[in-house]
Amino acid sequence: VLIAGMALAIAGFLGAGLLPPGATLGFAIICVVTGAAQGADMVILSALFAARLSAAGLPTGQTFGFWAFVSKGALALAAIIVLPLLEAKGYRPGGPNPQAALDTLTFSYAVLPCFLKLAAVAMVARLPSHEVAV
Repeated sequence: VLIAGMALAIAGFLGAGLLPPGATLGFAIICVVTGAAQGADMVILSALFAARLSAAGLPTGQTFGFWAFVSKGALALAAIIVLPLLEAKGYRPGGPNPQAALDTLTFSYAVLPCFLKLAAVAMVARLPSHEVAV
């Protein structure tokens, strides 16, 4: 189910990368698809992580705290990299933008996440397949 949710996220983000300007219905569909995929990531991944921690006898509270810290750090790192890149390409929120800025925005927020999610799918696929009670 987790891999199916990740595949749904990839499909949604690829769809976002292909949307033409003004495609309101397509954007609404992508919001629903990626929202469902995000829900699967949040619920299933957390449950699997908790089950693995419990089986290994590790402290779940501290480990989830560290996970939250790393997640927020990754988001901050993404902003540190992407926002200056967009500025360098001439992107201005709410204003007219050059095509290079729009292409960079599309790549950064729609295409690049697909590659990262594919890497995550590959890692999940390599996990041991024995049953874990959740």
